[in-house]
Amino acid sequence: KIISEKTLNLINNLPGKSSFIYESYKEEVCTKEIILSLKKSQYKISTPRILKGNRMIAVDSTNKILDFSKNPLSKNLLADEFEVKKIDLVIVPVVAFSSNGNRLGYGGGFYDKWFSKNLSTVKIGLAYSCQQFDDIVAEDHDIKLDFIISETNLFNFINYR
Repeated sequence: KIISEKTLNLINNLPGKSSFIYESYKEEVCTKEIILSLKKSQYKISTPRILKGNRMIAVDSTNKILDFSKNPLSKNLLADEFEVKKIDLVIVPVVAFSSNGNRLGYGGGFYDKWFSKNLSTVKIGLAYSCQQFDDIVAEDHDIKLDFIISETNLFNFINYR
């Protein structure tokens, strides 16, 4: 709940009205309340889908009932879904992070590849404070997040650029 409130407070201070957000799964920081609040605020909501060749895209989910029971990165594109190209902010799950903005995901590189094609999108990671490990070393293809939000901190990495 604290992470959701911090996330919504941050988003309220950012420009734009379109978001790309994961459907939380198992122990990930829950995004259900964030998504519901964004929908009430007239945000366009996109969620991840995987295409052949392991390419992730954002699909319009504004008017859909989302399914939080499946791993978001195992969801394939459906016939009635279409890719959203203009996205103001992206909210991503975090497996581990460092205080200088390095992030570990699930190892597929899905988000880093997506970030590299959407450089102007504000990148926000959600994690619990116990997931902070300051000895994480970034690889060449890793792209830092702009913010990471935990229940104890809001890390702002924009100044690191």
